[in-house]
Amino acid sequence: MRRASSAPAVSGLRAGRSNLQTTVGNLAVRRLLRSSAGPRIQRQPNPNVRPATATERREFVEDTIKYFNRSAAFFADRLVRLDQARFDRVVDGLHTAVTQQERIIDADLAGDAALKTRLRAAYIAAIRAVMTRAAASLGKSEDDLYRENTGRIPMWAWRTPHHMEPGITTPIPDGQTAGRRGNVAFASNGVAVTIAPDRLGVRGLRSAARTDIDFQCGRVNYSFQRTGQRLITRVNIGRPTARIQTLYRRGSQPNTPSGYGRGTTPEDVAGGRVNPRSTTLGFHEGMHGLSYLEFFERNPPPQFTGAVGMTKADFEAELARYLRACNEYFNNLKAFSTRNVDCVGTTIDQFNQANARPGARIVLECGP
Repeated sequence: MRRASSAPAVSGLRAGRSNLQTTVGNLAVRRLLRSSAGPRIQRQPNPNVRPATATERREFVEDTIKYFNRSAAFFADRLVRLDQARFDRVVDGLHTAVTQQERIIDADLAGDAALKTRLRAAYIAAIRAVMTRAAASLGKSEDDLYRENTGRIPMWAWRTPHHMEPGITTPIPDGQTAGRRGNVAFASNGVAVTIAPDRLGVRGLRSAARTDIDFQCGRVNYSFQRTGQRLITRVNIGRPTARIQTLYRRGSQPNTPSGYGRGTTPEDVAGGRVNPRSTTLGFHEGMHGLSYLEFFERNPPPQFTGAVGMTKADFEAELARYLRACNEYFNNLKAFSTRNVDCVGTTIDQFNQANARPGARIVLECGP
């Protein structure tokens, strides 16, 4: 039966939060949250507090799964509306809850794989429903919402799940792994992508780190008649390629704080309270790599339409058009990455202006 308004569901959702405490007990909940929040601080034991049992910890995780499932059902209702403040609270709360429960499973429940799978599935259902509802309420696309909130959504729950490969800063789409030389190679919308291992201790970098992309349109080889109409007799078009690699200047490390752009946005800072990685230089550079991949997925590379039988003049005119289109495509690729990674939060322009030497000329990258 369809609800006439969202008010009853709001009460039910709030009750879900209360159930997490009433089921296990307020003291036990606080104890579990403390025990799962990372490095333990040595304190004098409180003789009046009984350590939570494995059964209680499991019940806490099970209640969280139920809460995620209720959240998914609640936000699936088209009558529900989300303003920005409520959206932020919900996403932060879900992120905190799933991270804490995974830590409990790993540390206190022997890494129970089946329980973790159920927890993740319930979280994914909830965050999917929240993103769909937020897109309708906030006037943004789900692609934009996922990109803006990668710092406070685990990468296994992104719209396209990702993971990290050793020695590579850019998140890798699930199903792709590094080869013997450490490179990750796969196809994306007609582009042959290679993500190379990071280089550390690079001398001469002007910034603390940089994520390079070398994009090349497919090479065109052709033959033509030397006499008569000079018609094209053979065409071979190579595949577009892209190579992505992150470089760190000598003295810089992936875990140092991000100075501008991604890593400094309110969403990333909120995520950093749960997982500090989302405020680091490595996270920032990884978002550059991820933005290149997103651009490829959303924008197929230029297509060359020259063919056998064309006159040499017409064919070479098409080749010139193709090369111009490739250059524009690369410029748009770089602009997409700059706009979404460097020109958010504390922008690169603000950072450069605040840290410039007296009299230095600042080239604005984010516009006026």
